[in-house]
Order: sequence, then structure tokens, then C-alpha cells
Amino acid sequence: MNKFKLFFLCVGITFLASSLQAFTFVVEKWELYKMVNSIVKELDENYHSENQVKESFSYLQKSLSSLQRNRDKGLVIELAYPLKNRSNDTTPTFKIYGPALKEGYLVHLYSSAGCNGARQNSVMSTGSVVEVTSAPLSDGPYEFHFELQNSVGDLLGCSKSFVPYYVDTTLSR
Repeated sequence: MNKFKLFFLCVGITFLASSLQAFTFVVEKWELYKMVNSIVKELDENYHSENQVKESFSYLQKSLSSLQRNRDKGLVIELAYPLKNRSNDTTPTFKIYGPALKEGYLVHLYSSAGCNGARQNSVMSTGSVVEVTSAPLSDGPYEFHFELQNSVGDLLGCSKSFVPYYVDTTLSR
């Protein structure tokens, strides 16, 4: 991809980010910065087809919308490793955090909307931050959500916040 196209993609991402009104919390601004930086770095380092660029931009839009929707609950899910939403890593790790996450809560990770698909993993929280690694995934797109279970066993509902992730084992390491 030439630098001219990359420049206009960055301008488009910046416009999208600035058009969202509710990015008032420091955490959300940091998340936005990390997402934009990750996509721009990936596009700059590797040659990508026009479809891959559009797909990366679509993932960014979904992630921004997810941050916006879940702001009120004070919970955030982000990709901890790898740092890209499109990777050959079949076992990505996610970080879930916020003041609503309490010690003793069980955090269930799902790879589909509505927490309807197969549960990928579960981890007991020891505070307001937890990392959860997915079970091995096959190639294709995923949308990771989480569900909290309190210490009495009540499920607190599937998260509105999510992270889009795409496994592509044809990518080089």
C-alpha cells in the first residue's frame, strides 16, 4: 500500500474517532489510541489488499462502537495479546477490567455475540482486572464477549462490549 492511501486511511480513522461524542474517559481515549496505532502500524509494516484494509477499518469501527456502548457499566474488554485484531495466533488473550468487576467473580469468555456460542474459557477474578486466554480457534472471524458470574452463582448477562478478532494462519509470524 502506498503512503498516499495510508495517509487518507489515517485521516478517515481520525475523523471517525473525533465524530464519536462520548469519549470522555481517559481509559477510552487510551483504548482508542491503541486501536488506531495498532491498525496503522500493521498497515504500514505489511502489504495489504484493499479488502484487508477495509476489513481492518471495519474492525476499528466495531471496536469503537463497543467501547461506546459499554461505557456506562464501567467494564472494558481489550485484546491483550497479540496486539493486532488479525493474527495467526489461535489462542488470543483478552484483558477485562473495570470497577464493576469484583473479587470472586467468575469471568466467562465467549467467541460469539450474545454469549451463545461455545465458552472459550473461564477465570476467577482476584480484583478489578483479569486476563483470559481463549481455547484454540480455527481460521475465521470472531467477536469476543464476556459474562460475569457473581460469588452467589448469578449470571450478570452477556457484555455489550466486545473485541473483534480474525484468525488467519496464512499470515507470517
